[in-house]
Amino acid sequence: MPGEMFGEIGMITHILRSATAQASTDCTVLEISNADYNMLLGKHPGISSIIMRHIAESLAKHIV
Repeated sequence: MPGEMFGEIGMITHILRSATAQASTDCTVLEISNADYNMLLGKHPGISSIIMRHIAESLAKHIV
């Protein structure tokens, strides 16, 4: 789906995680380093709430 993300929990916890993802259609993937991620959040703190909302929605889907 457009705008989907993965790997955000690893960025937040700084714990190495092992996961796979497979695209069902052509897509563009963005990889961001932890340093760049932290710099981005420093310049645009509102992004944090978007990521947290995404994590909460994802967790809610798994516990229902």
